[in-house]
Amino acid sequence: MQREVGEAKQQLAKLTKQLESRIGKSNAGAGNRKLRDTIYDRANDLFTKHERDLFYRLENRERFVKQHLKRLKPAAMSLRHSFGPPYEPGVPVTTVKLRGEHDNPGPVVKAGFPSLLTGHSKPASIRLDPFKRWPTRSRRMALAKWIASADNPLTARVMMNRLWHGHFGRGIVKTPSDFGKLSGGATHPRLLDWLAKRFVDSGWSLKAMHRLLVTSSTYRQSSLVRNEAGESVDPVNDLWWHYEQRRLDAEAIRDSVLAVSGRLNPELYGLPIFPPLPGDIAETVKYNENKWDTQLDHAGRKRSIYIYQQRTLNMPFMQAFDSTVCDESRPRRRTSVTPLQALSLFNGDFVNEEAAALAGRIRREAGEGKGEQVRLAYRLVFSRSPSPEEAGHFVEFLGQAEEGGDALVGFCRVLLNANEFVYID
Repeated sequence: MQREVGEAKQQLAKLTKQLESRIGKSNAGAGNRKLRDTIYDRANDLFTKHERDLFYRLENRERFVKQHLKRLKPAAMSLRHSFGPPYEPGVPVTTVKLRGEHDNPGPVVKAGFPSLLTGHSKPASIRLDPFKRWPTRSRRMALAKWIASADNPLTARVMMNRLWHGHFGRGIVKTPSDFGKLSGGATHPRLLDWLAKRFVDSGWSLKAMHRLLVTSSTYRQSSLVRNEAGESVDPVNDLWWHYEQRRLDAEAIRDSVLAVSGRLNPELYGLPIFPPLPGDIAETVKYNENKWDTQLDHAGRKRSIYIYQQRTLNMPFMQAFDSTVCDESRPRRRTSVTPLQALSLFNGDFVNEEAAALAGRIRREAGEGKGEQVRLAYRLVFSRSPSPEEAGHFVEFLGQAEEGGDALVGFCRVLLNANEFVYID
């Protein structure tokens, strides 16, 4: 810790001298204002966003290092003042509360499962203590075993419906959290039953079921088909006669941008990450002090599943593409099309930075040949080769540009903004 803080202080001193010299040379000047106020004044253009973020990170390194160490510190959880067998029953008696009054107990109720699902009213079988006198606190274990039982009529079906929903955009039962009468029922009940049985027979292996779905002929269909008979008979595609075009989730879009630019950090596990945020958002939403430890290096470019979740702070780029909000539960995400999405992809700091990185990658791997640059860019972004018309158009565009580097960055930004990149066909 001391070493990292010491290195941060040295880098901060060096950076401070560079920024102070720039203030002194500028015509605008800073007057008597402190360097910190000048740096955080986003109205001036003396400093880049990267320099402001770096200054803030180095200045607050000691506080954030302590926060980091606190997350790494193990926490032992224990249960106090808990009696049990053989001195007393391990499970308290549950009674019906007459008229809903907590101090008016009625008949004793034993733990069990809904008779609507089981077909009987027998109590659940709960493990007894070693002395075989009292039931133990294994009610949650009994519930978990019943939920994951092959005889349970719902669990495997609900899970397979959610898996189908994830891959196809909507489930066989259109309401993933409601299998009752108001759900409308399954469009293909026999298919759902078959998937559920296959899921149980595979040892409840989600990986096996993912593989089964994505290699099926139904999933491999295209959405770019024209079938007048199908459109007249089944206009809403309940029979799945074609794939339904849908947009990638917010996390997948961010990860895909980082992947094609070559800067995605594939590291698994570990602590949450703090990617850069636009402007001073991290400061404006703080409660008492800012906890967003902005990471400007490779560590901050891990997959989106590792992004630190703060209820009062959502990444604007992710929020524009309907990412989940952690203060509420949602059975399914809404999918919207708004002008903010286009603005985030074309003008946002994140995509512009990664477009420059993608241009650098193309220049390193393809050389200076315009044709090879266009072909490599298409293979990286769209996983296909450009058509002759596309290749000719962009080769001409890159060849006519006065600034070749800027033109290549602009070309990469156009590709990252294409519907083909963010939509699954």
